[in-house]
Formats: sequence, C-alpha cells, structure tokens
Amino acid sequence: MTAKPQSPNQTPNPSNSGHNSESDSTGALIFLTAVMAAATIAIAVFNYQLVGVTDEMRKATNAAAAAADAALHVNRPAIVVTGIVSQVGIHQRTGTPNTLVGYTPQIYNLGSGPAEIIQVFSHSRLFEAYETRDGIPNLAAEEPTVNDLLWDAESDRREFPRTILGAGESFENYMAGYTPIVNWIGPDDIEKVELGEKLRAVYGLIRYRSSVKKYWTRFFYWYDPQRRSFRRAYRPELNRRT
Repeated sequence: MTAKPQSPNQTPNPSNSGHNSESDSTGALIFLTAVMAAATIAIAVFNYQLVGVTDEMRKATNAAAAAADAALHVNRPAIVVTGIVSQVGIHQRTGTPNTLVGYTPQIYNLGSGPAEIIQVFSHSRLFEAYETRDGIPNLAAEEPTVNDLLWDAESDRREFPRTILGAGESFENYMAGYTPIVNWIGPDDIEKVELGEKLRAVYGLIRYRSSVKKYWTRFFYWYDPQRRSFRRAYRPELNRRT
C-alpha cells in the first residue's frame, strides 16, 4: 500500500524544537544566577556577622587585659617626694656661713600597699642662671629636660636606712644619717648662687616595687638662697612617677 502523507500539523518543526531548548537553557541560567546571588548575600551576611563577633572578641580581650592590669595595681604602693628639706650651715672647706651643705628628700608612700625600695639616686648640681624671678626660672621651657640630666649614676646611689616602706609611712622617721652632701667648687660658686647668677638644684630617681610590679618616681627641686629652702621645678616631666 502507498504511505499516506502526513498532515501539516503532524510534520516536525525544527524551529520550535530549538526555541524550546533555548528557553530551558535560559531558565537554568537564571536559576543558577539566583542561587549564586543568594549564596553571595549569605556569605556577605556571614562575613558581616564574623566581623561583629571578631570586634566583640577584641573588645572583650582588651577589657580582660585592662582588668588584669588594674588587678596588678590593686593595693599598689605610690612613692612621692613632697619636698626637700635644706641643711644650711658653715661650709667646712671655705668657712662660708649660711651655705647649703646638705638636703633631705621628704619621701612618702601614699599608696595602699607596701613599697620595696630597689634603688635611690640623688644628685646636686649647679646650673647657669636663667631669666629668674626670686631666684627661680620663670618658665618651664627654660628648665632642663629629662634627657639633659643623668638620673642613675652609680656614684649618686644613696643607701636608705630601710628597704620596705609601708602604706602611709614616710622616711621622715628613718632618715637619721641620711643627708647627701652638697659639693661646692669654691666660695665663688656659693656667692654666685646667693646673687642668682647660678642656680643650685637637687634631683633624683627612686625605683621601687610591689609584690608583682616595678615603679619609679622622679623628683627635681630648685634651691632658693633667699628663703634657704627648695621649690619644685615647673616642668612636669621632672617630677613624674609611674
């Protein structure tokens, strides 16, 4: 028998088949793009949260470190030098009366714990006169800086009568025999200090510690020949402590 020809509706259409395939590919691409976008958003959210967590951890770590450091300072000692007592008398070598021959730092422990004194350095030195008012430099800028001075020379180490200073105690009751000598080159220097042409200063460094931490206190005082007493330096760094 002769095959019956197919009707136009039953004949395959190549263009329709290609269109369907392209639509399926486009749909799959859109789906993959959406999945990738969602994944990107999820990663971004995770990273944002991770940054937040990391920042919180950093803050917590810093807070813990600060608390630990503060714990070290609980019941800590605090050595201060509240003044210098002058020793005025006749200079033995020159016979000059009313001359500064010694000095005694007034050292107190104002902290809440005992201080173990490690080392004490003190020194007396002459300086060329600055612009002065009553024998004292007017401005802190005219005073020496910390780096201008030698704070811990072996020859300036001073032995104190005791190594432990309790909370609220001072060396005032234990200073017997402690009076560092003021050395003068000659009567000319004594006269120049009296006239304000030169300045005499006493300065030093005290190193001490608690049971777990070390500290230091620095002091610097000018001698006033008119009042026969000492005055604290104006420059803050010269009288600083940790």
